[in-house]
Amino acid sequence: MSDVSPAASYADRPCAGPRARSTLPPPFNPMQNEDTTAGALAGIHVVDLAGTVATAYCGKLFRDLGATVTNVESPGEGHPIRRLHPFHSRASGPEASALATWLSLGKRSVAAGPEDPEARGLLHGADLILDADPAVERRLFEGQLRLSISWFGASGPYAGRAATDPVISTHTAAARAIGPAEGPPILATGHTPQVVAGTLAYVGAVGHLLARETGRLDGPFHLDVSIFEAAMCITEPGPAGTLATGEIRPRIGINRFWPTYPVGIYPCRDGWLGVSTVTPSQWRSLCALLGLDELGTEPRYQVSINRLEDADRIDAALRPRLLERTAREWVEAGQDARVPLALAPTPAELFDLEQFRDRGAWVVAAHPGQGSFVAPGTPFRLHRTPATLGGSAPRLGEHGTRSERLTLRPPRKRAPMWRVPAPHASQAVRPLADARMPRSLGASPQARRPTLLGDIRIVDLTMGWAGPLATRQLADMGAEVIKVESCQYFDWWRGWESTPESIAQKLYEQSTAFNTTGRNKLGITLDLTSRRGVDLLLRLVAKAGAVIENYTASVLPRLGLDYGRLRQVNPELVMVSMPPFGKSGPWMNHRAYGSTVEQASGLPHLNGRTGDPPTMQHVALGDPIAGINAAAALLTALRHRHRTGEGQYVDLSHVQSMFPLAAHGLIEQAVSGAPPERAGGRHPLFAPWGVYPCLGAEPWITVTVETEGQWRGLCGVLGMDADDHRFANATARKRREDDLDRALAARTALHDGLALERRLASAGVPAAVLRNTLDVLYDPHLEARGYWQWRERAWVGDQPNPSAPFRPAPEDGRSRPYAVEWPAPTLGQHNREVLTRLLGLSEDELKVLERDKVIGTEPVV
Repeated sequence: MSDVSPAASYADRPCAGPRARSTLPPPFNPMQNEDTTAGALAGIHVVDLAGTVATAYCGKLFRDLGATVTNVESPGEGHPIRRLHPFHSRASGPEASALATWLSLGKRSVAAGPEDPEARGLLHGADLILDADPAVERRLFEGQLRLSISWFGASGPYAGRAATDPVISTHTAAARAIGPAEGPPILATGHTPQVVAGTLAYVGAVGHLLARETGRLDGPFHLDVSIFEAAMCITEPGPAGTLATGEIRPRIGINRFWPTYPVGIYPCRDGWLGVSTVTPSQWRSLCALLGLDELGTEPRYQVSINRLEDADRIDAALRPRLLERTAREWVEAGQDARVPLALAPTPAELFDLEQFRDRGAWVVAAHPGQGSFVAPGTPFRLHRTPATLGGSAPRLGEHGTRSERLTLRPPRKRAPMWRVPAPHASQAVRPLADARMPRSLGASPQARRPTLLGDIRIVDLTMGWAGPLATRQLADMGAEVIKVESCQYFDWWRGWESTPESIAQKLYEQSTAFNTTGRNKLGITLDLTSRRGVDLLLRLVAKAGAVIENYTASVLPRLGLDYGRLRQVNPELVMVSMPPFGKSGPWMNHRAYGSTVEQASGLPHLNGRTGDPPTMQHVALGDPIAGINAAAALLTALRHRHRTGEGQYVDLSHVQSMFPLAAHGLIEQAVSGAPPERAGGRHPLFAPWGVYPCLGAEPWITVTVETEGQWRGLCGVLGMDADDHRFANATARKRREDDLDRALAARTALHDGLALERRLASAGVPAAVLRNTLDVLYDPHLEARGYWQWRERAWVGDQPNPSAPFRPAPEDGRSRPYAVEWPAPTLGQHNREVLTRLLGLSEDELKVLERDKVIGTEPVV
């Protein structure tokens, strides 16, 4: 039987539901921008040979920000994204996918095989080549960058395995947290791992292209990007935390997550409310709003983990009170009381919210056969070089097979190279007096930290997870990142329930979460509420290329440190501001955590089962997603700065960064007038697609089947009849999905999970046993690739650090990630070095600053 996905024939059928009646929100007023020039990535030519969600989303970012992107697609059926749900009722075949339309806006389509003369002409003129199979040899020319985005990377025991987005989420332990405590876990919908990988691949690509333009990268270069390792950014704090505490936390129910409570979504009089309380003061304020002062002042409940242990009791008190008012009324009251409450809108409601309409979050996506519909735009605004707003997607082969129809540079004259050396082994690393150099990790010796961005200095004012994760991406490529805290208000990611007792125990130096995001950075303290602290920061900014901050919108202006003031001391400065809802709109000053961001994004309405509340995936999903988008925004602006000498202001919204993860559901709402069915993670087209019982410490295995070949492989492993008339084709399996799931569960329950995973992988079936955080730490594939880099840190000892998800493709069979050169700084660790080396302060001046607590290395309680 054919191994071709049935989605193409499915697309020929009309979609259910009325045609969308969405209206386009008013466009963003260009008068709010600075004068614009060409796009920030003008002059870069990208060719996508793969057309997966990961490569297409990476290419989408390039196109939206000014590059020329051409899809080289298979004649007849086109790229794989053309077979992805949702489909538009007006179109059929390879022109039917509305998701592919969104991913392809403004790109060109050439129908040709990669070895056809026409495709070779396009590849010859490309700056960047995107593909999905790092094992395939490709001819690269001088100065070209090849980016291979595959499920597991080019090396390691899982390399070459078939996978899907739910299988990757299972490998990373993300899938383990969703669903009822007793199981089974509920799979998330959409393509989160691939969108994350596409974003991080963009970060790696722009960093390397910028290095090429600055003369820090010579010759052709091949980058290996693992979707598995990219998606680990969502769960990476967990393994180190498990190692530190010795505890593997169980799944505890829908919308309940360690270690904070209440963090969830509750019904109100007219809709749904996102609630996030982390600090004791927020808990007390929430209880005061609800008239539950007795709960708020209960001494035991001043610690969040104690509240979580009594969640059933507390929920019984919260729920009836929350039903007394509308969600908007609660949001206004909560924000006034400094409690992060947010609307949890449906996809339909999301399109009409003034916060996102006013910011131009939505664009028009057009296609010759589909008409137009509303879809998410780019998550960040570059005020001098804004992203392209919407556009039209091409028909398959619309731009023919003739490369002459594209505007390409003259052919490269240097000889092609078949094999691409990793260039960084001999490059010097910027010295640092107390840096701890990498030690050997056995299976995968490390390449030294590259100096790709070694001429870039970033002043990092961010706290928590999102901003520090953003700057970590640049630090890993060699940028000098100076993290600024204060002894009075240190990064709350070090600990949000700091007490005199915890400070005396140095717990603020033992946070595995902080230590995971802080590596390869310098750390200083400055009291920015003092005049001298502000003056010193301004002097640092004058010597920097960029500043990044994630305060609420009013904080820096109140300190006299807004972009206008910083630009006075550095006219070429790039500044990224990333408050939760962005720097404009009626909610610009709203407080939020990563949980709030997910609640406000519409995504919870796309997950879970019918009858469940809107279902969250993570305690703080919005943080890592905003962080990787901030890295993309910062590098984009830095590339424009290098090319033109112009700095600019960048405004990023955490919530808008989440919209691409919800694109599958938002686009279905836009094209059909209804959201997708909530089916507990089942796929709209394929079956089996779910989590099934097995034997083992984590007794669940994710199995997903997309093709007839995979179905036959599954049946062969489990001893089932692949030609059983009840399940003989994709349509029959979907029609009898309940029967199929029962039959499959009866077979999988007899097998050891890991053994079954290996047998299914050998048969080409995407499957993975549920991982917990300790499993991920000792995963054999990650170990073989040297993903966890152990570094000794004061007050902690050895701690695992996750590697960057992009690395030089292996030449000799060994995979070498970019090195973690030194661990996260202790509080104020580099005060002396930074303030003397960059600002020329004397020892006497440092002593005075320490005496007056402008700088220091100990918290001021």
